[in-house]
Amino acid sequence: MTPNHTENDGAKRDARASVEATDWLIALQEAPDDPNLRRRFQAWLDEGPRNASAWAATEHTAGLIDQAPAEFAHQWHAAPAERERDSAHGPRPRRRKGGLAVAAGIAACLAIVVLGPDVLLRVQADHTTGTAEIRTVPLEDGGAIVLAPESAVSVRYDEAERQVDLLAGEAFFDVTADPDRPFQVTAEAVTTTVLGTQFAIRLTAENAMVAVQEGAVRVDLTNDGRPFSEQLDSGETVRLTWEGTVTRAVLTLRNVAPWRSGRLIAQDEPMGAVVDRLRRHYTGRIVIADDALAA
Repeated sequence: MTPNHTENDGAKRDARASVEATDWLIALQEAPDDPNLRRRFQAWLDEGPRNASAWAATEHTAGLIDQAPAEFAHQWHAAPAERERDSAHGPRPRRRKGGLAVAAGIAACLAIVVLGPDVLLRVQADHTTGTAEIRTVPLEDGGAIVLAPESAVSVRYDEAERQVDLLAGEAFFDVTADPDRPFQVTAEAVTTTVLGTQFAIRLTAENAMVAVQEGAVRVDLTNDGRPFSEQLDSGETVRLTWEGTVTRAVLTLRNVAPWRSGRLIAQDEPMGAVVDRLRRHYTGRIVIADDALAA
């Protein structure tokens, strides 16, 4: 196992421990006097330092949220029936309701405070790569996915279909067609269906790009903009923005996913977007000092 794999596995276990800690916080606030729940929680806590650390961070974050003043507290008003009941029987306990409000924000806060902004991505993903890491993921049907640096996918196979979600970055797919078991890749609102092929997909905040090296795929864009559904053949590529803009082009086969051979090709792209792609391949920092140059 390479150091990158070890680091990725460790980050994924940290992320899962943090999610579990949040679940425990909610459960304990829901049933604070349940002795069986307390025993199971203690057993989870005793499993190792990773769980103990995640719980300590969760408690700390919950405390910070609980202490923060409610920005719209002046707009809170009890319903008339509640006010009458409170005046007759004394104030109603509100700790539990407040605890649930705290718990609702824990996961997002932990993602930033404890493990960094990509923690939720790592929890969702089955396979990830770090900076400058290229990784081949074998598939159970004999195909393979090649992940570019700083990329992530989740894979779901069952008897009826083969589904891959590209969650971040870029990937090259080598897939065997099976009419009875379709192979689809989703990248946000773009779905690519295999007709027997080798192809690549790149996902950014602004668009998704599909390029075919061999065979054919059908590409569908389903969002609020202009819908798109067309077939791409060998040597064809399409870039689809989330607003519905479609740009088709032809490219040489060796230029499909050129990062596999240590090359980066850019055409009609802002310098800032090209540098964003470069950053995934270098552990240092690349800075564009001039906004006009980046554009």
